[in-house]
Amino acid sequence: MKSIDLSNLPTFQSGNNKGKIDWVSSIGYKIKFTYNNISDSLLIKDYNKNNFYVLIEYNSKTMNIRSTNLKQCRIGKLFGFREYKFKIGDIINTRSGQMQILKLTKKSNNKKTVNEKAYICKCLNCGYQKIMRQHSIIAGNGCEKCGDGVSYPEKFVIAMLSQLQIDFQVQKIFKWSGKKRYDIYIPQHKIIIEVNGEQHYTDAFNTTATAVQKEDNLKKKLALKHNIKNYIFINARKSTMEYISNSILNSNISKFYDLNSINWNKCDIQASNSYIKLVCEDWNNNKTVKELSKKYHLCTDTIQIYLRKGNNLHWCVYDKHINMSKSYKITKKVICITTGKEFNSIKEATEYYKIYQSGISDCCRGRISFAGKLNGEKLRWKYVA
Repeated sequence: MKSIDLSNLPTFQSGNNKGKIDWVSSIGYKIKFTYNNISDSLLIKDYNKNNFYVLIEYNSKTMNIRSTNLKQCRIGKLFGFREYKFKIGDIINTRSGQMQILKLTKKSNNKKTVNEKAYICKCLNCGYQKIMRQHSIIAGNGCEKCGDGVSYPEKFVIAMLSQLQIDFQVQKIFKWSGKKRYDIYIPQHKIIIEVNGEQHYTDAFNTTATAVQKEDNLKKKLALKHNIKNYIFINARKSTMEYISNSILNSNISKFYDLNSINWNKCDIQASNSYIKLVCEDWNNNKTVKELSKKYHLCTDTIQIYLRKGNNLHWCVYDKHINMSKSYKITKKVICITTGKEFNSIKEATEYYKIYQSGISDCCRGRISFAGKLNGEKLRWKYVA
């Protein structure tokens, strides 16, 4: 158990920092803490305003710690504990799916010539093993082989919205948003949903939570200025089904949609998988690129990228120039309405009636009224549902 009590520290009484801890004035104060089985007090000896580091002392041992980390009682170095966030055997949700911690290690950082906490991890999707720095795992980075760039929390919310069978878009860029992307956009109610992972609340390796939150607020102000009526933050600080489902239930999403029928376990299963793997499985079951694009709310270019990556992982067989024609033509059954004869593909139908493939395709899509003739009678076509 870890906890720290900062309630006795002085705070600013006015200005932009009103109510926040005045660390300079806190020098000399003692604060109570509990760390594992140790409950005691430590002394604040100094504070560096330039880098926000607090110098603390316990039993004649000192430690420099960022103020945000002190608030979370990350003081294990005072007791000789190695501050690894994860343990051997832990299964972590990442952007690519789940990874398992196999071993604790360290990895050098050439820029700072220090060793960072790191782990030997195994991807549970493709079996690939790699050394990952701790801050990289916390940020949600996953397997470089089968990674799809979508975080577990975001996949969880997408899976939930898919169960509601509503129209929504992911990674939305508006004409007015420049290069800023929004996690999820629901046109029906002009809703933007931002799914905020741990980096929005805890300092990461190369940025601070304050900087991330500042960008969050800028994006929100920009959206509200351009007629976005509802802007919803989902607290996804912890990548677990229980935590994120509770955050969703406590958000304003419940004001627009009935969430009582949501299968949260199904959301967890879908969010724990690589989109690449799921797309490949659907491709193997004869789904087209367009159908996959609609199902996963991703553009066709992204689907093709996933399929090419899946081909390299031997999860499917895909070649853009060969399979695109398969995607739209060969896998679609067609029926000649005039004769009632059904064919497994447009190619099969064209060979039977000796007519152009494009004609049947255009007829099925409503571009022309018929394609080909049989004994002078116009042949009309449609896709088999």
